[in-house]
Amino acid sequence: MKNTKKPKVSVLIGIVILVTIFTMSSCGWPGWPLYNAKGSHPGADPNDPTDPDNNLCKDGHDFIYKSSVAATCDEDGYEIYECSRESSVTEQRTTSLALGCQGPGGYPATCTEDGDKGSGPCIRCGKPVDAGSIDATGHSDKTVPNSLARDTGLCQHDKLDGSKCNHFLYALGDPGPGGGIIYYRRDAGFTVQGFASRDASYNASAAGFTAHYLEAAPADAPVSAASGNIWAKADGTDVLTGVTTNSTPSAIYNIIGNGRKDTHLIRAFDNNPEIAANRAAATPGGKSDWFLPSLGELKLLSENKSVVSGIGSGSYWSSSLLTSTSPYPVNLNTGVILANSDIRRFHYARVRAVRAF
Repeated sequence: MKNTKKPKVSVLIGIVILVTIFTMSSCGWPGWPLYNAKGSHPGADPNDPTDPDNNLCKDGHDFIYKSSVAATCDEDGYEIYECSRESSVTEQRTTSLALGCQGPGGYPATCTEDGDKGSGPCIRCGKPVDAGSIDATGHSDKTVPNSLARDTGLCQHDKLDGSKCNHFLYALGDPGPGGGIIYYRRDAGFTVQGFASRDASYNASAAGFTAHYLEAAPADAPVSAASGNIWAKADGTDVLTGVTTNSTPSAIYNIIGNGRKDTHLIRAFDNNPEIAANRAAATPGGKSDWFLPSLGELKLLSENKSVVSGIGSGSYWSSSLLTSTSPYPVNLNTGVILANSDIRRFHYARVRAVRAF
């Protein structure tokens, strides 16, 4: 006689739960329940960049600030960031260099000037200090990944008065922190406009901030057709409220810091992934703040095109509008702004994303 006894339901449920536990994804990567502190899968060789398991989930983590540790005589100061989805994954970002011991009468070195050790017990830790000079530290190393110096382009070392050095670390043509090229710097800074959530279907907002650099993506965005991408799929007489619009190019081509806000409004207006604004926002390179440049930001790119590679022939879209249905394209090779109401949102042009920091 055949055994017709059915498996117990509780056993089946246990099997399903067990399988589920070992196939759950964390931070967007399937098949691994935990990640180590370097953002790699367990068993990855951190010294082998070709290891397919190494740093696979780096871009999947959502790091948030947790705490800071001040610099001491012997240890650098740093901030601790923790993945909001996987608390075992943390990241440490250096914010200030070790202070070094300082005896009575001594003073610390700065980026450009030597300091003096003083003589006697250290005023901070009590260790004995032998008299002598302290070499100038030099400016922050902008090549350190995820450091404030790299991401702001400003030296983070302290001056004698306690303020930051804020020396500019990038020059035109330097590789930027987003993987692109620095094509503009304003030492006095410029305001990058913030934006609020447009509606429930596109719930995104960001505060304004002061930036000093514009960085161009290393290459044009992928194209939807041989001649480029459409500015927006939707057309007609509807008004894109809030997007920089002026029928006179000279009235807006000196304005910068508005492209990020305009890109947000365009994407809220048309979420088609092939439109210029979405192509720009999807630029890879480790940063998520790329946008379609405004007319002023694109004009600067044309003026400094010698430091940026891969500029193609033909026109590039800006995020600015001549009218509610006619965007401004710019020929980056000649600098010519095409102010023509016959150019419509559904026409094609190239896209080169930029970011501000």
